[in-house]
Amino acid sequence: MKNLMTTIIIASLLSAGSAFAWDVPDGFVLVTEWGFFDGTTVAKIDPATDQIVTKVTVGDSPNFITYDSVRRIAYVSLHDDNKIAALKVDTLEVADLSIANLGKAPIGITLTPDGLRLLAATRGTDGVISEDDRLDIISLNHTTWPPAASIITSIFTGLHPIRPLVNNAGTYAVVTVRNEPAILIIDLATYQVVYEAPNLPPNAEPEGGDVHPTENIIYVTQHGVNVIEVIDLDVLSIVKHVPITNSTGFPANPSTIRFIPEGTRAFVSAQSINRVLMFDTADPKNPVQVSSVELQVGPQPHHIVWLPGDRGYVANSNNGNYYGSLSVINNYSGTPTVSGPILTTLAAPLSFAYVECVDSPPASVIMLSKNDNDVLLSWQPVTGTALYSVYRATLPNPGSWGTPVWTGTTTNASDPALSNSENYYYILQRTSSCGAQTYSVVLNE
Repeated sequence: MKNLMTTIIIASLLSAGSAFAWDVPDGFVLVTEWGFFDGTTVAKIDPATDQIVTKVTVGDSPNFITYDSVRRIAYVSLHDDNKIAALKVDTLEVADLSIANLGKAPIGITLTPDGLRLLAATRGTDGVISEDDRLDIISLNHTTWPPAASIITSIFTGLHPIRPLVNNAGTYAVVTVRNEPAILIIDLATYQVVYEAPNLPPNAEPEGGDVHPTENIIYVTQHGVNVIEVIDLDVLSIVKHVPITNSTGFPANPSTIRFIPEGTRAFVSAQSINRVLMFDTADPKNPVQVSSVELQVGPQPHHIVWLPGDRGYVANSNNGNYYGSLSVINNYSGTPTVSGPILTTLAAPLSFAYVECVDSPPASVIMLSKNDNDVLLSWQPVTGTALYSVYRATLPNPGSWGTPVWTGTTTNASDPALSNSENYYYILQRTSSCGAQTYSVVLNE
């Protein structure tokens, strides 16, 4: 085959902040659209505009979402599909995990800090609330897509496990079991229950919870009796029962609680009164309610996610209805206020993941081969990329590079239909999952 006798000018991608790049957004939010059992999608939201960017279909009744920020993969429990889906957060590619003997109707899921185990609260083999309900602990192998998944063990929990929570060291899991009722601590080295909360009242309904960002402490909210249980994992015990009060005269019925990133405050979603309440957690073993803070949000508030700029979203799930909304908490570390509801076309939003944008430049584009009327280009992958685009011109500074000659998500491109008599210049455009684009500078080899 005759070689293409032309000069190929290759370019390298600039890092963010260069002359051809613009500011990279902080990140985006993924929220499950439960739709009161009828939803099928995860919505991607831009916090800079509070607008829905797109939606991706994941399966029936998406409940919880948990996120591996290192591998940039989210996992979604699909309650009515009896499975768990994996989602590449940058390209929004979805694939079901193939997990032999996974319990039916998975609800709460969470990852261990290393991303190698996934804990799923399920309704066992019969798919209904029964003594068969269990926590499935799943091994993940990330050498394939989707990750290869297999059950390590299953731990029977009692009726209706809701939320597994794993401490920062990855050594213990706390599981809320709403209908039993029970609060369990499981040793993740032996997979044995090492503590069960004693003397819970029959109507306790332990449901939500959160892990303190720096201390070995987990809070659990008891929906039925309006209490926060403070669990100290250094002593494997509940160390304090904290009542949740409000000014309405009606019970709060908390669905969950969320620490702010600094750990000095925690906000409680008071499901039955459509409010978010605040606790001072400067001493995390002794939370104190700030009674002056009662933020009026939308109907049936559930999960909370924190955003840059001292803001947060509250998922107003609006139980019993298909559509819900979000409320916006402002100034969560100062004097908090609330606005909204917004995005009232969300299908009963329930659970969040916040995804940070990344902008790491790859190595220079290289030419792998040059044959008759064809050039093969390659470059190193960049974490956080949604799309690559290759542009070609016959001048080094053409004014406009026109339309791309190639777009895709792989890291090599073929450019056919070239002429032997021309010099060619190439530039690579990278579009991040947040929509930011960075370009290469044309370099003359």
